[in-house]
Amino acid sequence: MNHSGVVRLAGKLSFGVASVLLLTAGRGPWKQVDGYMSCYQDYLAGKYCSYGETGLDVFEAEIEKEKGTDTKQDPAEYLAVLKAARAKAKEERMARSVDSASSQLTYFVDKLNPNDCVTLPGGCARLKESLKEADVAGMRQWADANLNHPQNGRTAKRVLQNLEEAKPSLKQAADRFYTSADEHFSRVKTFRATSLLLTDNGCREVLVIVEGGLSLSPGHEKLSKLEKTARALLADIEKQRDATVYSSPFHRENAEKVRVSTEYQEPKEEDAAAFKSAVKAGEPLFGNAYFKAPIGELTMSLGVTANVSVLLKEDDKEVAGGAWVVEPSDAEFKQGFTTFEIFPLDPKEPSSLYLANNLVKGLASLDPGKHTLTVKVNVHTEDASSGSTGATGTFEYDNSTGNEKVEAASRILADLVLDASRMPSPEMKDAGLEKQVVATVSKNDFGDKALRAVITDGEFTYTRNDLTGILISRSFRASVAVKRKDGRCEVRNYPVEQQALAGGKKFAPATAGFHTGEYAIRCENINKK
Repeated sequence: MNHSGVVRLAGKLSFGVASVLLLTAGRGPWKQVDGYMSCYQDYLAGKYCSYGETGLDVFEAEIEKEKGTDTKQDPAEYLAVLKAARAKAKEERMARSVDSASSQLTYFVDKLNPNDCVTLPGGCARLKESLKEADVAGMRQWADANLNHPQNGRTAKRVLQNLEEAKPSLKQAADRFYTSADEHFSRVKTFRATSLLLTDNGCREVLVIVEGGLSLSPGHEKLSKLEKTARALLADIEKQRDATVYSSPFHRENAEKVRVSTEYQEPKEEDAAAFKSAVKAGEPLFGNAYFKAPIGELTMSLGVTANVSVLLKEDDKEVAGGAWVVEPSDAEFKQGFTTFEIFPLDPKEPSSLYLANNLVKGLASLDPGKHTLTVKVNVHTEDASSGSTGATGTFEYDNSTGNEKVEAASRILADLVLDASRMPSPEMKDAGLEKQVVATVSKNDFGDKALRAVITDGEFTYTRNDLTGILISRSFRASVAVKRKDGRCEVRNYPVEQQALAGGKKFAPATAGFHTGEYAIRCENINKK
């Protein structure tokens, strides 16, 4: 079969909205593919291909399948036709998409709510996604480019007409965006005296709203002025960071990054050459985290205790994590950096016992080989209601030649943690109630013996009848030291409840639910502070 005619026809193929016409003078075998005739076979038979993208995919697969078995086939010619068909199908898809979007433009704009950007988590990201549906500039660009297109010209004119008719709606939406951005910007101004980070974040949220409004009405004068003001404030913030946050040029260069080294690096006096991209298992390992704001501001809630957490991850899997507390009275609270040990210089004397224990335990759990680890430092409030990612970094960790040193260090640290473990301090003291908790836990824990109970809630939680107000019960939480059947001890956390008697004048003996967490403790340390 001579396919020279196929090449000549490839540039003259006619494509409808619902089908692709593939013409040839050739003939070929008739095959059934996945329940319908393939574009490949229709092509050989000089028939229509009406299976859309799925059919074109099958067409391509059939070309590959028949290579070497059909002596009359010229794969390059088949592929030329396929390429032309795909290009035309894509063009038609684009035309239908732009036409549909332009006709629904008012609906897209009406559902945009710029206030979500400043009131809901992730609101700015959602606003950006919504604006993609109302891509006015993109629709106009497509229409202008296709006005003289032989097939898409009529659609392009219709799109431009839709855009013209939508102008009042777009202007109203841009006005709404301006009102939202201006109101938020007035709040941003109040942050300037207290927080660089909140001012920075607020300005960026304002800019998302402003840019959204300008995408709907590019010549909106008020939005343009607000954009210039917000960008000027951001530039001023960068100058303030140089004076108050960045401890050194190295800090500025590495803001929002974690850098690791096998030797302790003093902040402000770092040796840039000492930081590593790859380390071997068992080497001392330090992390230096550099932030764009003081630790106390990274909580996103000013003046409250900060929890600084370190996470080690491989891909999306958490390897280890740990945290420490920074009080507002600590010097670290006002710093824009922190240092920490990932693998301590001396496992018997780590700078932060619980952090080192968790991180080294995670390193010891890794299979032999080379691992790309991500270290992320987050700062948040104690209840984790607000906070931010302060810095991230990656490094290669190689334990392919053995992990014995890391495993030994993990055992040392685990013993130190066990030595340091104590019962929590009581928030309420009631010897009779504590005795009841010990009795009920011993009864329910299948042979484990409860030794001591501590009430960890500062007050009772009361449950009353919704209609009458009569007291039904009171509850609280307690930590209980338990000696297991194997002789080891641990502290478990229990929810405890007492039913009310005589209208709340008395209470039934305490009953404990299932415990929700535990940690090991040496039996001889149960009564130690």
